[in-house]
Amino acid sequence: MTFNILETLKESPTMAVMLFCSLLVITFALERWWFYLRIGLNSNKFMKAIEDYLRRGKMEDALTFCEKKKRSPIAAIIHTGLENKESVSHINLYISS
Repeated sequence: MTFNILETLKESPTMAVMLFCSLLVITFALERWWFYLRIGLNSNKFMKAIEDYLRRGKMEDALTFCEKKKRSPIAAIIHTGLENKESVSHINLYISS
């Protein structure tokens, strides 16, 4: 008994759809794996470094450190928060009054 893939796909459109969906899922999985491999940021070390900069009062160094790690979503969020810290102070004043 011989199994011919092309003949099977011609006879069964369901198999063609399943093959397409399988390839699509594999493509998405590989893309996500590659994305997370590229950002490769240890969030615990990153946050300890940011905390250390802020305790020493070195806001500019903390911002620069975040910019160096710009591929990481965590670094982008922390960077935006540090840039807009004055806005947060105004919001807290508004809420407390």
